[in-house]
Amino acid sequence: MTARLLLLVAGLVLFAVLHSLLAAERVRVRLAALAGPRAYRLAYNLLAIAWLSGLAVLTRGEWPVVWDAHGVVRVVLRGTQLAAGVLLVATARSFDLGHFAGIRQLRGETQERGGMRRGGPYRLCRHPLYLATCVLFSAQPTMDLRWLITSAWLWIYSAAGSVIEERKLVAAFGAEYRRYQATHRRLLPFPARWRRAE
Repeated sequence: MTARLLLLVAGLVLFAVLHSLLAAERVRVRLAALAGPRAYRLAYNLLAIAWLSGLAVLTRGEWPVVWDAHGVVRVVLRGTQLAAGVLLVATARSFDLGHFAGIRQLRGETQERGGMRRGGPYRLCRHPLYLATCVLFSAQPTMDLRWLITSAWLWIYSAAGSVIEERKLVAAFGAEYRRYQATHRRLLPFPARWRRAE
């Protein structure tokens, strides 16, 4: 189990480093020149899926159970996961999935459809996709050590990744995005901020 634990932690850390590095503008421009700008985004996503899928396969097996909720607590956790799933789908529907996946770039379409997003799920926080994913993983009624480590990693990586992502958003949308930052929380929503935003 120790070997699988080390592999899991190392795999998640290396993924975070590689994923962030490949998303950096300077690296993206250089690699896109080699691989072709149309194929870069799709290759980026396929690499992420392959890496995490491979890590899941390599670390499967019996892991110590950290908690196993029953009764009302289990129902509440499942309800929380359901709400996170709804938020995940609503957020995914709010942006250009073809561009996100890299399919539209293969067709030669470089611009994402739509501008800055502020409505719908983006009224809760600036990164509802990250929030939904983190909550979905964290609210497991039966939580083993592998799932717990992955959930903690998701929260840390989402917090760090959102900071990097927002630099690009500020560069793209300027003062408009800065106003949005001033009225909406980055990851964890609070009702008082929603009311001020209105």
